[in-house]
Amino acid sequence: MLTERDHGEFLTHLCRHLVSLACVHEPATPNDKLGPNKFFTSGFVMEIGPRWFYVTAGHVFQDINALIGTHPNRRYRFMLADCFGPEVVSDVPIPFDYKHAIKHHLYDTQSGYDFGTMALDENVKRLLSANGVIPLNENNWLHQDGVEFFHYSMVGFPSQAMILDHPTHAGVKPFYVSLERLQNPPAPMSHHTVPMFYARIPNPPAGLDIRGMSGCPIFGFTHDGQGGASYYFLAIQSSWLPESKIICACQMPFLGGIVKTALDGLTEERVDS
Repeated sequence: MLTERDHGEFLTHLCRHLVSLACVHEPATPNDKLGPNKFFTSGFVMEIGPRWFYVTAGHVFQDINALIGTHPNRRYRFMLADCFGPEVVSDVPIPFDYKHAIKHHLYDTQSGYDFGTMALDENVKRLLSANGVIPLNENNWLHQDGVEFFHYSMVGFPSQAMILDHPTHAGVKPFYVSLERLQNPPAPMSHHTVPMFYARIPNPPAGLDIRGMSGCPIFGFTHDGQGGASYYFLAIQSSWLPESKIICACQMPFLGGIVKTALDGLTEERVDS
């Protein structure tokens, strides 16, 4: 039985991988009635070879692109918030050029595909590393066959943990959610055609709402044979059923080859609009 202390120690380690793509957008003309607005997203950093990438759910990028398409004349200031790990030296977000970033996303509710990737240049990589961010690499999601996990969890940034209504600042804190894996999909999700990770949130606190955690990583913990634990990156959170507190996520071992192909494509000079 895991204790609150265990969860706290796990959270400390897992937060080293987390980065939130954040944005402040403001009116550019007096006719814009939407007013100033802000948002954070859940995501993490992945490493393939020497390159680093930001990874989240595909529908996160789709929603951002739709916002920009609907309100193209607003002023958008994107940034990468990376102040969640135990070795943070700066809580100032890194300015980020989302519009011209090389990115790719795939989102299909019928099949279950839901992932987005975005290339990070060497300067951003250096700044993230200096602030204690550690990317998930292939060793963390390959070779999972036969591994027995004793605990599952997801770590991200739910909307209910965000400070968005203050006029001069915004904030977000990571949230650790324990999971109980399900072997079969719930009926509303039985149409998925790609391997998915399904789980229930056991004993959820009253009022729990994990909206905003789409794109966060899901981990499985295994005993390391030395009295401790190690973890694997299992899936990318996609959606949930609020009433039954069941989540579904794209399994990383299956997505691995697809994501690698997408990441290789991000070296090309093209921008996904």
